[in-house]
Amino acid sequence: MSWHSRGVGAVVWASVLAGMAAAPALADEWASQLISAQTFGPFHSSPLWNDPAAVLGKVNTLDRDDMNWSSPTWREIHMAWPAWYKGSNDPSLAGQPYNQALGTNNGIGLRQGSQVVVAFDHPVVNNPDDGGAYNWGIDFIVHGNSFFVGDGPTYPDTNMETYHITTGAVFGEPVTVSVAQSLDGPWYTFANPTADNYFPTQPWAWDRTAHTWSDQELDWTKPVNPNLTAAAFAGLSIADAIDLYAGSAGGTGFDIGVFGLEWIQYVKLTDPFGFEGEVCGIVDVAVPEPGSLLLFLPLALVLRRSR
Repeated sequence: MSWHSRGVGAVVWASVLAGMAAAPALADEWASQLISAQTFGPFHSSPLWNDPAAVLGKVNTLDRDDMNWSSPTWREIHMAWPAWYKGSNDPSLAGQPYNQALGTNNGIGLRQGSQVVVAFDHPVVNNPDDGGAYNWGIDFIVHGNSFFVGDGPTYPDTNMETYHITTGAVFGEPVTVSVAQSLDGPWYTFANPTADNYFPTQPWAWDRTAHTWSDQELDWTKPVNPNLTAAAFAGLSIADAIDLYAGSAGGTGFDIGVFGLEWIQYVKLTDPFGFEGEVCGIVDVAVPEPGSLLLFLPLALVLRRSR
């Protein structure tokens, strides 16, 4: 590469970065407003899941290690160890003595007769199906506390390369999800999928070299391939299942296009069948702006010619 071509590449790269920096900041990707919460009695049989506001914002990535009651520590939530006790998003706490005062509630639990309505601070738009390049047409993701049934209990130091999912089934408690553009409706209800089901939340990447959890968070705004079935996970190690997630942090994906909607802003959670499911957070699926993607084409051409 000549000094001249390096200079051209640098100029183009600088222009790309400047264009990206000049783009409007993305609104909060997580549902951030509690609009209403109605129930006939407690939301859930456990007091750990009775705070409707706990469904707002980013889901927790750490939880209490209750496999060690005498001296519990903070441990990583993963697809075989779901959220239950108060959690945290502070990665420095991993492996440290558990202190409930440092945590927040992990989400909201529902029972028959209760409902929670939340809102995004921006419209969640209908994503066209990209054939699996990123989103498969999924528009938002709901995270619950379902988990894959595996070899047995896991511990903070369990090697996820040797711990296996059995049949691919998940332990979930289905939550019904409805969406609307206005609080006055009309409301559109998904018969399938349901939340707190496929795919269990997976906040962290696995380090195969060190055989432990890495400090790299997976992509919360990227859905898991919705075409994957239980059979695809049966017999896999957790590490292999994480690879199958292809960079996604999991959760159940929903496509508002099935209702012919171009956008929504409100999400309603209900438990009409009495499963007492839990929801930890709801996130908008990110899609790169077409203009941003086009900026990289001339950059790639310049760099290729400069070699």
